[in-house]
Amino acid sequence: METLLFTLLGAGIGCGVWFVLRGVFARRAIPLDLLASRLAGTGISVHEREVNGSTRRADGGLTSFAHQLVVRYSTASQDTLTRRLRLVGRTEADFTLEKLTASVAGFCFPVVLAVLAVAADAGIAVGWIAIASIGLAILGFIYPDLPLAERADERRREFRFALGAYLDFVTIMLAGGAGTQSALQAAAEAGDGWAFAELRNALALANSTGRSVWETYAELADELGVDELHELASSVALAGGQGGRVKNSLIAKADALRVAQAAELEALSEAQTEKMIIPVVVMIAGLVLFIGVGAVDVVSGGAGTPPPDAIDAGEGNR
Repeated sequence: METLLFTLLGAGIGCGVWFVLRGVFARRAIPLDLLASRLAGTGISVHEREVNGSTRRADGGLTSFAHQLVVRYSTASQDTLTRRLRLVGRTEADFTLEKLTASVAGFCFPVVLAVLAVAADAGIAVGWIAIASIGLAILGFIYPDLPLAERADERRREFRFALGAYLDFVTIMLAGGAGTQSALQAAAEAGDGWAFAELRNALALANSTGRSVWETYAELADELGVDELHELASSVALAGGQGGRVKNSLIAKADALRVAQAAELEALSEAQTEKMIIPVVVMIAGLVLFIGVGAVDVVSGGAGTPPPDAIDAGEGNR
């Protein structure tokens, strides 16, 4: 029974390692339909999507099966996962490889310990090894979703702050007499960082395709999941092509974003303050336990009462 179980575990480890190595070293050509969809994307070149990572999908054979497995059993939906990967600048293939690698590592860890225990002639429970391997494999498969969600929320927060600064600069230029298009372009070129690069790419896409800037901004908002940018694009699109209405819409959105960011910063500071309570409570609990155990021992007669031999010896001396 143990031989059969170790054989199955070894086969599982071998398959997992083969999947990981195949994902690391396999490189496929980009299909034409996928190439066309990337060229139609929001202001991002195909080379940038390949190198920096955005929405590349796994394709073909076992790679496609692994990708479908990751998407199906992920803690987020397909659209949410795509947006998170787009925000953090990673590909779906790389994320699939990370989840499978973590799952294989979690599966192998108890097996390696079991092999070392057998080599040292130590007794092991095969059933517990199997349960631990399966449990750690599931945990390793799920864990990469947590840092991805946190990083995506952080990047989305960074984009909102950059958008607020961008709109502030746009309103300043509009107040100085600049046109709407020139104000949008100059404000995008004035900032650094990935958020301003996304805005510049959307502007470049609008200029090259002859579409409205607000259409490309709406597409960018859908890709990143930033509701503020989508609301901005919708409100300005409803204002039409009249300069006064567009200017008023931009100023109103900039003011609303400024208020929302101040409230968000206040909420973050309060959350950080509340987190500081946890180590203080743990320290106080440890101090209470340290003092309480000794006090209970003294009250119950553990440390303060002399041993029976000492009592008998004292009575004999009398």
